[in-house]
Amino acid sequence: MCNNENEFEKNSQNVNETKFSGDDNNAYIPETGDKARLEENTKPKTNMLYGDNDISADDIEKSALKKTEEDSVSAVKETESQMQAQNQNQVNETVSEHSEIVYNSDSKNSGYSCNYIHADQVKKKRSRDKSRGRGMKVCALVIAAVFTLTFVAFSAFTICDKMGYIDEYRQMQEDNEPVFQMDVPDSSKSSVENVLSVSDPDASASSSEELTVKQIADKCLKSSVGILVEKQQYYFGASYTSAGVGSGFILSEDGYIATNNHVVSGATKITVVLNDGTEYEAELVGADSITDVAVVKIDAEGLPVMERGNSDDVEIGDLVVAIGTPASIELAGTVTDGIISAVDRKIDITDDYGRVVKTMTLIQTNAVINPGNSGGPLINSRGQVIGINTLKLTDEYEGIGFAIPINGAISIMNQLIADGTVTDRSESLVVGKASIGIQCVDITDQEAEYYGIPKGVLVMQINKTGSAAQAGLRRGDIIIEFNGERVESIDEVNAEKDKFNAGDEVTIRVFRDGEGELDITFNLDMQE
Repeated sequence: MCNNENEFEKNSQNVNETKFSGDDNNAYIPETGDKARLEENTKPKTNMLYGDNDISADDIEKSALKKTEEDSVSAVKETESQMQAQNQNQVNETVSEHSEIVYNSDSKNSGYSCNYIHADQVKKKRSRDKSRGRGMKVCALVIAAVFTLTFVAFSAFTICDKMGYIDEYRQMQEDNEPVFQMDVPDSSKSSVENVLSVSDPDASASSSEELTVKQIADKCLKSSVGILVEKQQYYFGASYTSAGVGSGFILSEDGYIATNNHVVSGATKITVVLNDGTEYEAELVGADSITDVAVVKIDAEGLPVMERGNSDDVEIGDLVVAIGTPASIELAGTVTDGIISAVDRKIDITDDYGRVVKTMTLIQTNAVINPGNSGGPLINSRGQVIGINTLKLTDEYEGIGFAIPINGAISIMNQLIADGTVTDRSESLVVGKASIGIQCVDITDQEAEYYGIPKGVLVMQINKTGSAAQAGLRRGDIIIEFNGERVESIDEVNAEKDKFNAGDEVTIRVFRDGEGELDITFNLDMQE
């Protein structure tokens, strides 16, 4: 390559030494010998590096510089391409090896720069963030738990302070659970019937004589009992056992004991404490929420029976004594005295919404009836039970208590002892709004014609624990008659039902698919 360049320099020098005059056609002809050299020099030269064009040294230099620049540009591009490929590989590796890429805007240019955070740093950062978040969540849960437990404890304290101790200031709650039913031996039935039969004022001299309060207490305390109950309560998804107290009195020598339904309603355990302190675990024989009467049974013999009087004979101003267990079992056998303030007092019992659900005819007395006296006896001046203490007005009032007349309660207790349930309340002096315990819709003329069914009232929902369901009424039945009266709408069913009180026996005729018409007889429930 260097030899060619020297030759080119020589040829160029010879050309420069050649002189020309005139125009190109009259060029000076050198001497012989130089002519051939001149012709050779005037011919276009072929450069091995730069092609067939005859160019000057400046052009060659520029061409060389241009090529160098092009080579440099190519090299730079190739380097950039390699670097870009390496960067791409690094990015791919970084994405797999690093956990986070953070893009930050650059105020100096319109692009973005990316910062790579090592996986360990990301893990530490996320661990710190998670730990911080987890700590705050745990703290919030702890605070919520403390507040919840505080509220539950306060509520439980308030409720336990009220529960089980006589609910005179509020309505008696209806117990829809099936009552325990047991077989009562004939001897027990006869003894109970004898005890609960209306006593003859002239049967004995002792019964006809009026007694002092002390004599009444001496005679009747041994037949009065305290009742301890345990109930399972649920608050905020948690359950706990609460305890309460009530009162009662002995009905028979073999262990039948009278009390209030609201004392034993929902109890998981019932304990009877006799006047001498002896404790017996009791079983629920039966309870009636409408009359608020219940009977329990203990396994004992030879018990002192409470003598029964005639509640129809009581008059305003008569001396009465109440015996019960106010506040706690330690105060069992508490005796208070007073007079009959009123007879045949009609008291409306309302639900939590203030709606009247039943009306009870009760004996009013000013004998102090405290929480815990529920179910205890109200005794006349002859030492005979004439009523079952059941409720009082709220704490705003003093000396206003009420008792269920014993004459109305006797038939209820006898039915509970015999059958475990009540079917006849005609003597109970309780009037309640009747309910069938169903939800229903009318069958229209078009529906009756289309489906080929009688027009009436279709039962859509039914209270499974209600008397109607227990008697056999089902969903899908169509009521077509109510106590012999044709009914075709809900209004007509309600009109017939309102002619009766809760506890009354009625018969409805229904149409049942596949079975035709059926008669169902049951006692109306009390409307909740």
